Amino acid sequence: MNIQDAGQLMQDIIALLQQSRGVRLYYDLNGLPVIDPVYYDWLDKLARICLTVNIEMICINMQPTAAFTLSSFLASEPVFATALGVPD
Repeated sequence: MNIQDAGQLMQDIIALLQQSRGVRLYYDLNGLPVIDPVYYDWLDKLARICLTVNIEMICINMQPTAAFTLSSFLASEPVFATALGVPD
């Protein structure tokens, strides 16, 4: 996902979730081998906006390399949940 226009992208995602009465956003990180501080900031902001409208954000399919890089700069627990995949 191209996060260069993060503000508009967040508005579009939240509008779509509210329109469909979504309660959960599964954010697939499968294609992301590394999570840097800029991308983490995007995930954090999106998760916080989701929480304000009562939508849970769960990052799924995080690769081990992405989890390792993420853990190297985290100062506290992320706002979003994580899971291996979407539950059946």
